[in-house]
Amino acid sequence: MDLVKKKTANIAELRILPEQFQRKTLSLFPNGQVAEYELIYLVRYQVQKPNKEPLSFNFELSREFQDDPNNALAKERERQLILSELRVLASDRILSQLMMIQ
Repeated sequence: MDLVKKKTANIAELRILPEQFQRKTLSLFPNGQVAEYELIYLVRYQVQKPNKEPLSFNFELSREFQDDPNNALAKERERQLILSELRVLASDRILSQLMMIQ
């Protein structure tokens, strides 16, 4: 697989569609505040081969995240690191899937 800088007529094109993040409550503190979330990263992309219909793909990745209202800044930084990790995992998965497309 080679990356090209300019679009040409005989090369497939990868289109990464807008990403989506969701979070789902997993547990609560006794006072009703959220204690733990599941962070869900939804990935959608298309591969456009010359003179063919686009192939669409999607998948989701998730990680659990424990919240702590007393350490909001540290937890926000941790959340950002988890989301960054999910993006890296997603890019690896896309590349792996691209290798299988004929």
